[in-house]
Amino acid sequence: MTDLPPFKENPWAAPRVNVQRCDDGSLLVDCDRVPQRSYHNVIEMLQRTVAKYPKRRFMAEKRAHSLGEQACQTENDTDWTFVTYEAIDKQTDALAQWFLDNTQPQANVMILSHNTLEHAAVNLAGMKARCPIAPISPNYSLLSKDFNKLKAIFAKLEPQVIFVQNISHYGRALKALPLEHCVVLYAEGEAPEGIYAVSFADAANTAVTFQVADAIQAIQGDDIAKILFTSGSTGEPKGVVNTHTNLCSTQASLLTVIDVDEENNPPILLDWMPWHHTYGGNQNVHRVIKSGGTLYIDDGKPLPGMFEKTLNNIKTVPLNCYTTVPAVYALLVDAMERDDALREAFFRHMDWCSYGGSDMPQETFDHFQQLAIRETGKRISMITALGATESAAVTTIVHWPTTKMGSIGLPIPGTQLKLMPKDDKYELCVKGPQITPGYYQAEALNKQVFDSEGFFHTGDAVRWLDPEQPEKGLQFAGRVSEDFKLLNGTWVHTSMLRIDLQSVLAPLVFDVVITGQDKPYLGLLIWLNEDVVKRVFGMPDATAEELAAHPRVIARIRQSLYEHNVQHSGASTRIERARILTTPPSMDTGEMSDKRSINQRKVQVLRANDVAALYADEPDDSVLSDLRSPQSQSAVSPVVN
Repeated sequence: MTDLPPFKENPWAAPRVNVQRCDDGSLLVDCDRVPQRSYHNVIEMLQRTVAKYPKRRFMAEKRAHSLGEQACQTENDTDWTFVTYEAIDKQTDALAQWFLDNTQPQANVMILSHNTLEHAAVNLAGMKARCPIAPISPNYSLLSKDFNKLKAIFAKLEPQVIFVQNISHYGRALKALPLEHCVVLYAEGEAPEGIYAVSFADAANTAVTFQVADAIQAIQGDDIAKILFTSGSTGEPKGVVNTHTNLCSTQASLLTVIDVDEENNPPILLDWMPWHHTYGGNQNVHRVIKSGGTLYIDDGKPLPGMFEKTLNNIKTVPLNCYTTVPAVYALLVDAMERDDALREAFFRHMDWCSYGGSDMPQETFDHFQQLAIRETGKRISMITALGATESAAVTTIVHWPTTKMGSIGLPIPGTQLKLMPKDDKYELCVKGPQITPGYYQAEALNKQVFDSEGFFHTGDAVRWLDPEQPEKGLQFAGRVSEDFKLLNGTWVHTSMLRIDLQSVLAPLVFDVVITGQDKPYLGLLIWLNEDVVKRVFGMPDATAEELAAHPRVIARIRQSLYEHNVQHSGASTRIERARILTTPPSMDTGEMSDKRSINQRKVQVLRANDVAALYADEPDDSVLSDLRSPQSQSAVSPVVN
């Protein structure tokens, strides 16, 4: 369509790119813009904002807090509790003094809890005391039965302090660890016997001495600020070192192409993404600090029974930007279609949105823009980026309005890409100030992932959207390790195929897993978006098993796969059989990470029986086959809007 209204205007830089071809066929790609001046460390960035906007709200959450009456205030008209920049600075000075009094120099600090005001305070206080902070997935403590991942991380870090929000919730996990030389800092609950524990409130009342200012003054750019452990979506968790230079340079580079009016329109975020992941803990928190914005901690999640909290929070927070994963946008547009008040609240102040973690189905993006137009008369720009824990969140970014999903943009200023030819795409290697110096205590691995020129091998594959017009950007082409061959030797590029399938199956499907390695044809494992399916087919009380077996649901999925196969008839893209799964992907077993990304290989190993059913000589009734034949319209109805 050519008669769509314009995008809401944002003062962003136009795309620019340099491409140099090397003798070996590889390409060197960079942006010719010079990044803004970067702060030397995160605390310098914080103190600049404290000095300029002391009374501004730094962070808020819906929960009783332990920061003290002077630190937090509660709004009269809502149940949000917030802390100002001035207050968090004072509280973290006191906590930093406690760290200096109770740990050896540059001792590691583990954080086991979810996002809270206290978590944020411990994070910043640790940086002030020059103690590397290591936030760990709460699932390793709360969902695990053997605590093996937690034990392995503890053994590697040898922390002298562990912070937990509620010590009662973490008692089993703590007792599984050798804590003889470690103190547990806790905000809530009763400390169990046998564990040396100090309350957050007591630590936050420590009298501050000159030692804190001296420690801050001594922070170097190459000091370790954080150690983030990868989600394990493509392997076992590894400790990624993030230095202060890594973290600060990312913000400087991004603000070179995405202008923020911090004086009149600082970013206001509502965010659930966990801080033990790079985008939530690095990009979103530091974006707020750099620009004097406010981060509202979302107590909702994109999980059954919890997303309603997110929708209610949207109605009370004056958002002007929103960042989440594509799966959340699918849920959000469905909710906004049905709730006028929600739609009005979401778009009231919205300047732009962004997503990451996986690609967004075109259908979800188009539906989102329809709602934006209906509410505001304009479209809303949708930013996306490619990054990794090893790149302190961002390597490339789309910083211009776009109508088609699939681009990952161009390198941020100060970053250089090396694209190494691999079949019909390129393996992505990257070098820049945001790139980790390496994995924690893993010298052998570091030698493998960095080449002789200092480029980090990401393991991602990319290709140009248009090789003749590189300024249009790059496209993610999957993980190099996730592609596989069929029995006949045909390569299957899973990432692009998965995107196509998610688009044709939206909004009824949450995610899919593509099968077929060393098999004669491709199969598909499917998770339904159960809330949407229940609403569309009028089955509010149906179980997962009932939804998966319902004739109209099966017919609609079958028809969508038929439509896909009409457009993708080759062996490397055509789906021959499919099966709807009735148990959700598990975070505890590593099928799904906290950021909702699916480990394709792990799912197939753990659900070997489901995979085997797709390739049985005589498939049972749970397997959808004959996907080359259309369904009757009576079977497919109702139409999904």
